[in-house]
Amino acid sequence: AYHHRLTHLSTYGAKYYSYVIAKACASQIWLRHFVNNPFDSNAGALWAKVQSFGGERPSKELLKMVLGQESTSDDLAEALRIYCQK
Repeated sequence: AYHHRLTHLSTYGAKYYSYVIAKACASQIWLRHFVNNPFDSNAGALWAKVQSFGGERPSKELLKMVLGQESTSDDLAEALRIYCQK
């Protein structure tokens, strides 16, 4: 069955796009909290709090916690656009 040999196509795409989304989320966090002062202790404490949950909470909830609002697809696209301009 030839279709059993093509499974890497779907898993590769899923891994690639999850990586792109992670870059967009990281860019949003950087732009919101660290771009002006990478050593801001308040932003660092907030980031440490978010990281303390590990895998206990969904990623969407953790992103909302660190950004203070829900992130839309337009927000992610804009953050990725800014990241790619560097």
